[in-house]
Amino acid sequence: QAFRIFDKDSSGFISSKELISILCRDTKHGKPFTEAEAAKVMKKFDTNNDKKLSLKEFKEFCLSSKKQAALLEVYETEADRMFNQLDKDKDGQLGIMELYNSCSMFAQSI
Repeated sequence: QAFRIFDKDSSGFISSKELISILCRDTKHGKPFTEAEAAKVMKKFDTNNDKKLSLKEFKEFCLSSKKQAALLEVYETEADRMFNQLDKDKDGQLGIMELYNSCSMFAQSI
C-alpha cells in the first residue's frame, strides 16, 4: 500500500516531515516536488488542519490528476531503492536466496 511508503513511523498518519522526505527525494529525473510544493500539498489536503494526512486525505491527494505522474516517479524510485537493497550481490537480479532472505526478514518484522 502506498500509504505505508509515506508513513515511515507507522503512526497511521503522514507527517509533514514524512511527506517531504518522500516527495522531495531525488529521482532519475530530479526532484518531483520542492519543499514548498510539498508544504502546499499538506496545506491543501490536510482538511482537518491537524498538520498530518490521514489515509482518507492521502487518497484524495493520490487521486488529484496533476500529481499522478510525479507520484509514479516517487514509487518507481522507492521500488528501485528496495530492489537494490534486496539485491545483495548487485547482479541486477534477485536470486532464490535473496528472495528467501528478504521474505524471512519481512516475516520477522510482522
